[in-house]
Amino acid sequence: MQRLGFGGRRSWRRGAAAATAWLASMAVGGAVGALATLGAAMAAGASPLFAAAELPAYSVPGGTLLDKTVTYRSDEDHFKYGSLGGERGYHGQVGFGLPYWLWVALPEVFADLLPEKGPPGAGYSRFGYIYEPGRDPRFQLPIGTSQRRNLGIDRVWINCGVCHTGVVRDTAQGPPRIVLGMPANRYNQGAWVQFLFKAAHDDQRFTPERLLPAIRRLEQERRQAAAAGKLASGTWLPPELNLLDEAIYRRFVIPIMKKRLQDLSGRLWFIDFGSWGPGRVDTFNAPKGLLNFPMRLAPREELIGNADLPSVWHQQDRVGMWLHWDGNNNSVQERNLSAAFAAAIPPTLDKCSLRRVARYLETLSPPPFPEDKINRELVATGAPIYHERCAGCHGAGQPPFKRAGGIGDRVGTVIPIGKIGTDRWRLDSYTPELAKAQNTLYAQYPLPGSQGCPGDDGAKDYPARFTHFRKTAGYAASPLDGLWLRAPYLHNGSVPNLRALLEPSDKRPKEFWTGYEVYDYRNVGFETQSPEARHQGWRYDTRKPGNGNQGHEGHEYGTDLSQAEKEALLEYLKTF
Repeated sequence: MQRLGFGGRRSWRRGAAAATAWLASMAVGGAVGALATLGAAMAAGASPLFAAAELPAYSVPGGTLLDKTVTYRSDEDHFKYGSLGGERGYHGQVGFGLPYWLWVALPEVFADLLPEKGPPGAGYSRFGYIYEPGRDPRFQLPIGTSQRRNLGIDRVWINCGVCHTGVVRDTAQGPPRIVLGMPANRYNQGAWVQFLFKAAHDDQRFTPERLLPAIRRLEQERRQAAAAGKLASGTWLPPELNLLDEAIYRRFVIPIMKKRLQDLSGRLWFIDFGSWGPGRVDTFNAPKGLLNFPMRLAPREELIGNADLPSVWHQQDRVGMWLHWDGNNNSVQERNLSAAFAAAIPPTLDKCSLRRVARYLETLSPPPFPEDKINRELVATGAPIYHERCAGCHGAGQPPFKRAGGIGDRVGTVIPIGKIGTDRWRLDSYTPELAKAQNTLYAQYPLPGSQGCPGDDGAKDYPARFTHFRKTAGYAASPLDGLWLRAPYLHNGSVPNLRALLEPSDKRPKEFWTGYEVYDYRNVGFETQSPEARHQGWRYDTRKPGNGNQGHEGHEYGTDLSQAEKEALLEYLKTF
């Protein structure tokens, strides 16, 4: 019997179509081949190995017969929930995204592996995933995830919004304000990856015998929640599984996902995911493992590259600047494609979707600092101090960042490590060998017969082979737009607020707690020492490798200013 809506089971005919797609994918590529090539991208910056002889050219709106994505009318919703293509497979493989019902079941079946903080039944919120008001975290998706139906299976994966959407509160009881383009200050991707890996190595529970009964129970509970009006409207949810779907999950989906996660954890053995914490990621070490770099031979200084997630506002005004923390690429287009590797690899990329995100970010602006918390008299006093000490490297507070009078002369350029003096682990982790490897990516692109996108003829020649990656000797001086929402500071997030950044390193906090979203308007950063921050946050220890808080100090950096001058400069920085 067929029922309509997401509460009922699909027809046998639809199940047969799904089975046909799955079995066809097995026949072409083979389950063993799919596993052997490690077609998964389940860690930040991870680019799966692939050796396909033919690359698909199905980056077209709406997909093909067996590739349908959930689409969104507004650019804002597309940034939050639009698919970049990572859910789907290629060359006979079965896709990279987590099947929806596995996504739903994992935090229920493996609740004991979740971080301790937070209520039960909260989906993935304990990892800092952000759910919009009214959404049920057990069944509806958080910001930064997308849905796509590929080869007959409804899948979930991440997109740009997961790392570039943050939350701020005025008080612990105040409502959260979701800010798009802001660093994901609560998101602990390292803990999420650890959760997936630990679950996959649990041979007693990551089995069809344990997961399918849980899925059946969750299907019933979702149906009850929908009947009671507890699911937010305006969202699309995949249908329940029918008997044939369950057979496919039992025979293929669950065993393959388990094996892929196990293989991936083995390949990334050298990464300490527990050292990341909220709002941070080791962007460039995962690709080394997945590109077969002999990491057992790598020197210790290459093994840690933890860095803060960046903001992504005003991208059109960053064209031509050296990007990433170490300024290793000056192409916004390549930077976007490189960052998208966490969500899609070249053969699966939905280029029209990514270009839509890129256009949205060209003019996206940060929200202003609350006007009632700014002392305008002090702002006037702080402006000339900023122009004397800071403007040469960081430019104007809003676009255009480069202006007359020497403002922004060095913005978007690399400051040598000997001059800036900050922690060098992130710099040393990015090697000349990795830069060379990255400049071979998209080597066969644009694909023969590549087409443009609706209203975007330039997409015909997109993407193209990377050519701009390089090894540098320092860190890039970036613009400071939206500075108040980019705490903690320095490339590795080792300084909790701007007030501390204006002190010499020996006076900066040695430890503090990150991931708590209540704002500290006096010190210009998030609360990091309050009892609530200590309870809900993650302990940041600046004495650990890669977490050093030294550097960016001395006359040029304002640490020798008088207390009155520092107060004025802080007030001026609030206006950025």
